[in-house]
Amino acid sequence: MPDTSENQAAYPQHTAQKPGLGFPIARVTGLISLATGATINMALGKYKGKGTGETSLFKQLSGSLKKGDVVVADRHYCSYWLICTLMQMGVVICFRKHQARHTDFRKGTRLGKNDHCIGWKKGVRPEGMSQEEYALLPNEIILREIRYVNEEPGRKQQPFVIVTTMLDAKGENALVRQVPGSDRCLAPKVTIALKLTALCLRP
Repeated sequence: MPDTSENQAAYPQHTAQKPGLGFPIARVTGLISLATGATINMALGKYKGKGTGETSLFKQLSGSLKKGDVVVADRHYCSYWLICTLMQMGVVICFRKHQARHTDFRKGTRLGKNDHCIGWKKGVRPEGMSQEEYALLPNEIILREIRYVNEEPGRKQQPFVIVTTMLDAKGENALVRQVPGSDRCLAPKVTIALKLTALCLRP
């Protein structure tokens, strides 16, 4: 990003940098099609401050999603609140599970080894969410969790858990308890949510 006075005002450089020695910093979140590699939409914000986090920027892109899309993203997006929002839109998710959430494959409905369906319960209303928005969300959602190990030579082989609203091999959407009229659909279109900065590091 050019080091202009306009960009510095809109996207200030890091406070640890002295004036004239740094560049404006912006945070970018994008929707990228896995089918074509094209950027469908992107949101730009300051690197720091309220409403500038990745999930906040991602919410600005929700208008580019439609019922039946599949969103693949890293564990930063794997929150009850964001998953509920996408499910209510009829969007299918496939996220890496956040490390703060415990996984116990002895619980829930077993589908196979290291593979089960489990209920996620609604937590305390987060700051910034209205009481009306909170009341509209289900008390529990059913999600599928699968432990996966990448066995490709040269790749990191530490196991991680994938969370999805596709409950079985047929790709059905998760059932939502206490939300009448929730849709169940397949996913003909694939969309991925990732930081563009991360993609730029790939050859």
